[in-house]
Amino acid sequence: MTLRRSSNLAKVYIIGQNLKDNAGILPLIGKISQESQIILKKIKTTAHKIEITTDFFQGEKLLKIIHKEFFEA
Repeated sequence: MTLRRSSNLAKVYIIGQNLKDNAGILPLIGKISQESQIILKKIKTTAHKIEITTDFFQGEKLLKIIHKEFFEA
């Protein structure tokens, strides 16, 4: 996972194999953002990457929460 910031937006990237085919990832990201009160501006998916755009100041928070949910669970 990586985080990039540009102007007033942050982009969180989740990179891996067959992400687009894993039906549970996008609903989990939606649940995480809703529970954390993080507004998602855009989600773009490819077979090997999910790009999540949010406000600049919420990007790092989202990255940490997703990392904890996906990798520390």
